[in-house]
Amino acid sequence: MQRRWRVPPPPEWGFEAPDGAAVLDENVAGLGVLLWDVTRDVVLWATASPRELTEIFPPAQERMRTAWLMTTMLDPKLESALLGLVRIPGPPSLASRERTSLACHSIAQWADERGAVATAYAFMHAAAFACPGNARLSYEAGRLARRRAEYARAEDWLKRAVLLGRQVGDWDSCIN
Repeated sequence: MQRRWRVPPPPEWGFEAPDGAAVLDENVAGLGVLLWDVTRDVVLWATASPRELTEIFPPAQERMRTAWLMTTMLDPKLESALLGLVRIPGPPSLASRERTSLACHSIAQWADERGAVATAYAFMHAAAFACPGNARLSYEAGRLARRRAEYARAEDWLKRAVLLGRQVGDWDSCIN
């Protein structure tokens, strides 16, 4: 008989106030605000109902962010990933969730390479919300939470990775 594991919801943000505020400390003013705002938007987008999306994401917001990105010199890897995220599409579909998650994952790697672990965690957190059934993203979020010494949060993410991994047969995420 196939055993069905109950997977808990993804962990909420850390102890910072407001959520993810450490991103602001790790990045220069304008970029820090944009990165912080984008991580929050991805989580909102991934968890909002289709009716709520038009209220949450007005068209002017995308235009302002895109204009800012076009006038700012950024690492090309970061710029391309951010362009995809400031243009968050309508209601989440499987394809848009995967694209959004990939962009968040890319920014998390970019931040981690620069030693910005809080920013890396914030984007991995957003990536895991965008693709809630992906065990690997939960595992990566758990690793980053552990590196930030957020042990309870890391444990939640890693338990989630194990349970999701069992459900989908992603044994690497279970045993790492």
